[in-house]
Amino acid sequence: MNLLSWIGDSSWLIESPWILKLAPIAIILVVVEAFLRKRFHWHLLIRGLWILGLCIAAAGFLTTRSKELSQPSLLNVFLDTSDSVIKVSERKERLQTFLTELKSWGEKNSQPLKIWNFSDHIEEGASVVSSKGGLKSNITPIQQALSGSEGSVLLVSDGVFSDTAQWTQPTWTLQLGRSNEKDVWIESPPSVFTAFLKNRLRIPLMIGQRGYAGKIVKASLWRGVEKVDEKEVTLASGSSPLEFSYFPEKMGMSTLIVRVESLKDEISEINNISAFKIRTVRDKMRILHIGGRPSYDLKAWRGFLTRQPDVDLVSFYILRSLNDDPQARNSELSLIPFPYEELFSTELTKVDLVILQNFDFNLYFQPFYLANLAQFIRQGGALLMMGGDQSLHRYQGSPLDPLMPVKFLGSSDLERTPERAAVFKDHPILRNSEWAFRREWTSRHLLKAHPQAMDLVRYQSGIPFLSIREIGKGRVMVLNSDESWRIQMEPSEDMAAFSRLARRILQYLTFDPEMDPQRIVSTKWNVLKPVHLKLADNAASDWTIRPLQSDEAAQKEVQKSEVEYLIPSAGWFQVEASSLNESFIYETEEKPWLDEWKSLISDDASLKKISERNGGKFFKFEDREDLWNFPLSGRQIISMETEPWSRKSAFWSWIILAASLFLVCFDFYFRKRSVWDT
Repeated sequence: MNLLSWIGDSSWLIESPWILKLAPIAIILVVVEAFLRKRFHWHLLIRGLWILGLCIAAAGFLTTRSKELSQPSLLNVFLDTSDSVIKVSERKERLQTFLTELKSWGEKNSQPLKIWNFSDHIEEGASVVSSKGGLKSNITPIQQALSGSEGSVLLVSDGVFSDTAQWTQPTWTLQLGRSNEKDVWIESPPSVFTAFLKNRLRIPLMIGQRGYAGKIVKASLWRGVEKVDEKEVTLASGSSPLEFSYFPEKMGMSTLIVRVESLKDEISEINNISAFKIRTVRDKMRILHIGGRPSYDLKAWRGFLTRQPDVDLVSFYILRSLNDDPQARNSELSLIPFPYEELFSTELTKVDLVILQNFDFNLYFQPFYLANLAQFIRQGGALLMMGGDQSLHRYQGSPLDPLMPVKFLGSSDLERTPERAAVFKDHPILRNSEWAFRREWTSRHLLKAHPQAMDLVRYQSGIPFLSIREIGKGRVMVLNSDESWRIQMEPSEDMAAFSRLARRILQYLTFDPEMDPQRIVSTKWNVLKPVHLKLADNAASDWTIRPLQSDEAAQKEVQKSEVEYLIPSAGWFQVEASSLNESFIYETEEKPWLDEWKSLISDDASLKKISERNGGKFFKFEDREDLWNFPLSGRQIISMETEPWSRKSAFWSWIILAASLFLVCFDFYFRKRSVWDT
């Protein structure tokens, strides 16, 4: 065995290390002796050698020989898959490029890798595609994943974090963003607003920017495909305020969309659009009630209307017709002339609903006044027409005839034979009131169903009893009977049936969304799962489904009553069907995290802080070649071969002892010969 290789491959263990302390003491005594004798002789070196050799031999040293096998330690790689990375196309491409290079580098250098995706949660894997979307960047889960773990960390992100965390492992950081980024964003998306019907609402908004100070940008407010308002704003160094104006014309919950135009070199348009909800309620129902003559039916309806706290009622029911000759001046009469000209011109726009109850207009004014009423309906008003001997057929050929939800048959006289009725089609108006129609009714007009209307209740003969129709933006209902009072006045187990039915009729005609039947039946909207959409009337239609916050193409289907759509990410989606006169906005169950979108500008400082605190280094994406040349991880011993002390390994110990004894004799001989001791 070679002495040098034995020494180099061995680990030395000393049984009596205190003996080695005698060697320097003995050497010092030899030097002192030479100093005192005032002369030096070369055999003093021999004396020093044998003293040192005897001390080493007496120390009882042992040797062990070992051989180590090692590999690079584990490198934990954390990839940011939050919205600020995945929804910015350039960053997503950079992340995909880096992941490919990382795998290649790991295979080439036999580097153990453990790859994680993180956003608001963490999961092990190596996919760049975000599993849900609408996610913020939290690094607290990274701290939890590294607890008790060895190795080093490589954090790949844009630095837009929503929290802070610390860990002990050496950490290297890589910035996916670029320098001098520019962006415009909606700073504070509106919350849910409450608006009063036909009362203008002001909607404040803040727009933030970076890199576009002084630029003029357009912002618009949309309801479906209709542009409601548009403003121009000059971007300030901080946030820029603006205010939209909205005039709600329909009750219920509406989804409004804010869009800010994209500017040149903007990093993403994801934060240029936002949606919020407005709940429109009615302060008062303004109703014009006109009755042709006093009757039980008029009494029942007038009594109900006057008891409603949210009804502002204007009522006329004892009227002077054109044929009445009181033989007195108007100033001498307590019953004023019917003010038809004022009601059906200037005052008509001030009401929400007109009720014509057994009223023959021919007795009071010319038919052209009804043209104003027809226009009122088309523009969003409503009409309830009730039967009686002065109603319905009297309007045949009038301006209201084309708007009716029924068609006229036979003469204008009432049919006065008993006939039962029953619910023909389910509707929210009739909920829990179906039984009220299962009785014999003794009067009706001869009518037939209109192809563009819906019959809710029919007589056994097929004559419509209760029919509804939508005309333009308005609604028309016909109640083909003057006996609805029987639901209230005849004995029954449910004494509130008439009030409930009448209330729901008012709700429907004043566009309360509680009375709207479901037009599109939809399953839940969950990300990466298909949603099933179906028209409630099963009609074939052309469909368009488009995401409002991404550049993904719209899905189009032709002439289908139901469709399926795979939801790609969290956000809002606009659904249009050609058979419906409006679009619908749906929101996913996974809510978009708008704070993550508020500012997408990358943050170098947060990544530098993490790397400096953990003894690593910060790299820009353009400098990642330096990253691959850097020692990202240490080495980990995976096995060791150990050879314990043996006689073979003690061979050199005996040689040292023998050489020391020889040097003792040699020293004694030369001391005598040189007469050193005399």
